[in-house]
Amino acid sequence: MFIVNNWENENKYISRDIKKVIHYFELAEKQGCIDAIVNLGYIYEKGEYVSRDISKSISYYTKAADLNDTLSQYKLGKIYYEGNIIDQDIN
Repeated sequence: MFIVNNWENENKYISRDIKKVIHYFELAEKQGCIDAIVNLGYIYEKGEYVSRDISKSISYYTKAADLNDTLSQYKLGKIYYEGNIIDQDIN
């Protein structure tokens, strides 16, 4: 489950501040919080609140995948398989 999705659903109680979201996710990421790492990957993959940055997204997903996060492993596999975001390499 993405924390970002929960945040969007509960947005009616606070105003959205993506800079603060990223700031606190980055603090948590530096301490090894897998949920924060995955959410940073999601934020940069979708590019809804920030400029889309696939390199950053892949970097965050890779970091979480290396920590055995199955969702990030799946997201990376999907990104590489579909080839929509980056060039597909079947070899």
